[in-house]
Amino acid sequence: MTRRLFNHLFPLSWLAPACFAAGDARQLFQEVTRRYQGLKSYYFEGKTVAQSIFNGKTTETETGFTVALEAPAKFRLEFRYPTAGNWLRVSDGTSFLESRSITKESKVTPVKGREINALRASPLHNFERLSQTAVNPMIMRVEFIEVDGKKLECDFVQFEAGRRQLRKDEWPGPSMVWVSRSDRLVMREEIRTSAKTGENLTETRRTTFIEHFSVDQPLAAELFHVKA
Repeated sequence: MTRRLFNHLFPLSWLAPACFAAGDARQLFQEVTRRYQGLKSYYFEGKTVAQSIFNGKTTETETGFTVALEAPAKFRLEFRYPTAGNWLRVSDGTSFLESRSITKESKVTPVKGREINALRASPLHNFERLSQTAVNPMIMRVEFIEVDGKKLECDFVQFEAGRRQLRKDEWPGPSMVWVSRSDRLVMREEIRTSAKTGENLTETRRTTFIEHFSVDQPLAAELFHVKA
């Protein structure tokens, strides 16, 4: 893709003069990474909305999620798909449950130590890796967004998601995150990409919203209940 084509698809207006230096944004993302890695327990509930524009038509799908952790080995990762049912992974530290509601599959196995890698599929894995994956981050301004019924003051950061794994016919567009100033946690993320097949262009916008969260607080035992 040529620079001219990229600029046509994603005008450089998103690179408006920033309030902070790029170094501040890189430091912020390093703080975010350390913040997630230092959590002993957490609960996040939200949704990811994927919009795809092809030949002037927009399609949209919404996936709900819950991700919870009680270190070192208790966790819950659940995705709620609009047409594919629920996908669930739960560990109580001793047993590990995998289930899919649409196929009625359910399996419980002993914990062997690597099950926690399932959390790499959660949105939080992307959030904590921003210091490695974000290219040219810039803190643009402060914005207030509503989370869990409260207004949170956030740093609004724009960047290029150039270090994420993309298909060979896909390229990144301008992306952004809203980082809570009080918690140094990502409350919203928007990733944009484009792909071209022949003469057809598809533009995708994937936005993840945190709707409820709790960190380093006692969690309900039911979250980690394992039952086939």
